[in-house]
Amino acid sequence: MAEEAFACLLIPVNITKSVVERVFPKDSMKRTTFSTTSSDASGKIEKITLADKELGNKISQNPEYEGYDSPSSVYQEAIDEDGELFSTLGVNCEKGKIYLTRQLKATDMRRWGLWRIGQIMNHMNTIHANGDIEEKFDSFGIADDSEVKTFAYGHDEKKTIVELMKAIVICEKKGIESYKLLNEKPETSSSTKETYELTV
Repeated sequence: MAEEAFACLLIPVNITKSVVERVFPKDSMKRTTFSTTSSDASGKIEKITLADKELGNKISQNPEYEGYDSPSSVYQEAIDEDGELFSTLGVNCEKGKIYLTRQLKATDMRRWGLWRIGQIMNHMNTIHANGDIEEKFDSFGIADDSEVKTFAYGHDEKKTIVELMKAIVICEKKGIESYKLLNEKPETSSSTKETYELTV
């Protein structure tokens, strides 16, 4: 494994909404899929795909899609520095995948890849230095870490472990010794919550 060979910790990188908005210009978006699972999304379409050559500009002027997540989008991407060579660029946040649909020369692919990867890493470094706890955990895929999954028997258990990890980080960052945790119990007829306190 690479971690053993280089004696380092490899952290998965999630292409979150924050990464997409900072790295990929919205005005070059040509197609996107919107989805929502929010409990207050009554009357909204759960999933919809939009395509238009001016989609990015039109979405920014239309508040109808506020509150939706965009798990996958397609952009028109300039490959060369002169902006004369273009390709369709796909971004799939759910699978953590970025792909080009055009066949390129190795030199063009290498130059473009180093440029885009550099942009993503710069943004990830900004999140690591200045992001809030939620953004850090989402961007670095902590909830999907194999060791977290080893200790979790299901979705609820994994969620609890992740919330405990966040609380520990908050205590460390803020220099505090305790932090209140809120536990929801959706299985009851009325939404009940219990408050716990983590002491470190």
